[in-house]
Amino acid sequence: MVAGVLVARFALSVISYAAGTPGGIFAPMLVIGSHIGLLVGLIAQAIAPSYAPEPAALALIGMAAFGACAIAMLVAMMLRSEPIYDALTTRAANAAKQNADEATTGGSDLP
Repeated sequence: MVAGVLVARFALSVISYAAGTPGGIFAPMLVIGSHIGLLVGLIAQAIAPSYAPEPAALALIGMAAFGACAIAMLVAMMLRSEPIYDALTTRAANAAKQNADEATTGGSDLP
């Protein structure tokens, strides 16, 4: 049942955001995070009940983790920070180009 509520909540959040209805995006994301944590806790209790933490604790952790990821994404967007994988791809492409240029010129900077 928790998985069904999670899927429904996610779908309804996307639909309401796309429709432009008021209600925000942060609170629904906290609910989705708590449902993911709760689902993980219930699965863990079913698999290894003596080792699994309380599902409610994992729901709280899931909510906090999902909220932290959302805040980090918003801060990066506000700062217009280049995504790390784009920066690494650009750096690798520039290094490959520099290596190719050095190979064609023989590694000499002299004309």
